[in-house]
Amino acid sequence: MFRIGVIQFEKLFDLDGALSAFNTIKIIPSVGNTLYDAEIKIGEVQTARNDLAGAYFEFEKAAKLPTILYQDQAIFKLAELNYFEAHFDTSLSLLKRFGANFGTDLANDALQLQYFIQENKSTSLPALEEFAHADLQMRQRKYPESLSRLQNIVQRYPSSLLVDDALMKIGELHLKLKQTNDAVAAFRFVADSIQLSILKDKALFRIAEISENVLHTKDQAIAAYEKLLERFPNSLYAEQARKRIRLLRGDIL
Repeated sequence: MFRIGVIQFEKLFDLDGALSAFNTIKIIPSVGNTLYDAEIKIGEVQTARNDLAGAYFEFEKAAKLPTILYQDQAIFKLAELNYFEAHFDTSLSLLKRFGANFGTDLANDALQLQYFIQENKSTSLPALEEFAHADLQMRQRKYPESLSRLQNIVQRYPSSLLVDDALMKIGELHLKLKQTNDAVAAFRFVADSIQLSILKDKALFRIAEISENVLHTKDQAIAAYEKLLERFPNSLYAEQARKRIRLLRGDIL
């Protein structure tokens, strides 16, 4: 039932079907930690349904579970909900829980969200509020609405620190909407036109990935990976870029 719920939620985006599957687990005896996993998923489904009150209820319940792993997951989800609703101080307070933890994906996501809120809360609060709303819409797969909101942020707040973040999400949304050329244009703008962006190497890597996996233009993909290595030899993406170049050239099987 849990796997059925995950497929309905993540693959089919059948929210009613997913919710029914996860709720069924509650009446199955002796399911152990699967029940806790289901409760977290129910909160995620409620977020996608825009039933944020229902999501709060599920995550607050999960935050009281006897296992630290599930407590951490639930508290991060509560921090996200508060971020989505522009309750930034509350979100930051919840994220403090992860300040001393490193090395897990959850802790890294928490620290990244914490840094993003802190960086933009004091410099461009209106832009951050709009960005958080667009993030929620993206989570709910309201892709055209999220794209429009992010494009509006770029136009209205061109000097905001989060413009490059907005453009990266714009690129990803264009991809989801099968607008490949527009996606490449957004990533290229970050790579070539936002002077102080720390996302330039990631933007170049995404251009290379699109050339390789979507456009299937091997020579352009190799050139894009090489451009990344030339401009950012110490990038976190450098080793992956080298591997992809070798594979595309046929140097290794």
